[in-house]
Amino acid sequence: MLRRHRSGCVHGLRLPGVLFWICGPLSGLAAAAGPAQEWLPAANQSCDTVCQAAGRGALETGMRRNEHPYYVCRADAHGEGKRAGNNVRPNWAQGCWVAWGGQEMPVTPYECLCIGKAPPPNRPVPRENLKLPTAWTQREGRVVRLNAQGEVECLAANGADCDYRKSIDDPQPGSGTPATLACGEDYKAKHGITGYDDPRHWCSRALRQMRPQDARAGMSILPVGEWRLGSLLVDREGRPMADMDVYLGLTAEGDVQCLSWNAHDCAWGDTGEIRNRQAIRPLVCGAMHLREWGIAGYDNPRHWCARVRAALTM
Repeated sequence: MLRRHRSGCVHGLRLPGVLFWICGPLSGLAAAAGPAQEWLPAANQSCDTVCQAAGRGALETGMRRNEHPYYVCRADAHGEGKRAGNNVRPNWAQGCWVAWGGQEMPVTPYECLCIGKAPPPNRPVPRENLKLPTAWTQREGRVVRLNAQGEVECLAANGADCDYRKSIDDPQPGSGTPATLACGEDYKAKHGITGYDDPRHWCSRALRQMRPQDARAGMSILPVGEWRLGSLLVDREGRPMADMDVYLGLTAEGDVQCLSWNAHDCAWGDTGEIRNRQAIRPLVCGAMHLREWGIAGYDNPRHWCARVRAALTM
C-alpha cells in the first residue's frame, strides 16, 4: 500500500518484504513534463533496457538488496487508471509492480519513465557500435569474446569446457585456430542449457557486460506469472538442475510453485508445451504445501521447494 509522508515521499511495501520510496508529487509521475522525461512502452522488458534503446536512462528510486535498482514505471491496475510502481531485475523485470487493493501486484502492459537528453528528431537511435567478433578479454578466469554471430564464447581446449587462466596471455594448448565453446545452441548441445537461461550463469553475466542491450541479458530467472522448465535452472554453483523435469513458477508473494493439475501433485515429467493453461491448479510451496503434504517444503534442503528457492536466491 502506498503512503504519503510529510516529506512528500511515498512509500510502499515491495513484496516480499522490501520497502521502496518514490519522492515528489505523484502527479509528476503520472504525467511527466518536459523534454528530459518521457514515458515509453515496455514490451515486458526491464526499464533500463527500454530506456537505453531510446538513448535515455531509466529513473531509479533506490536499490534492492540484490544490488539491482528500482526503476519507476506506471500501469493501469484493473482499469482504475495509471499509477506509479517499480520494476526491478531479475525476477520483477517483466511487469510493473503497483499498489492495488491493499497489496502490490504485477501489471502488464506498463510504461517506463525515461530521463536524460532525447535523441535528435528524425535521427535513428544507434543500437550499438560493436564490431564482431570482439577482442578476447579475461572475465572471471575465462577468456571470452563475442563471436561473429554475437554469441558469447570462451576458449575451450576440449570444445566443451572453458579454460581457466591466470592471464589472457597464457598460451593456448595446441596450435592453429583456437578451440572455443559458444553460449547458445552450441552450449545447449553439450550441457543441456543455452547459458542465457539463467542470469547468474557466466554466459549471461558476460553478455550483460559486453552487450547489455541484448534482450537475452535481461532474462529473468522465473518471471512472476510465467512457467519455466526446472531443468533450465542452475543451482548456486552454476550446475544445471537436470532432475527438475517439471514446470516451475513464482507467485506474486515470492513462493515457489510447480505446475499441477490437481493442486496436490506436481506434474513431473510433463515437459511438453502447456496447452490448457486454464486447467492449471498449481501446488505452492509454504502454507499450501504444508496443508497438502504435511511439510512446507522449505525446511528440508533436499526438497524441491528448498532447492529451487536456494537456486533463485541471488
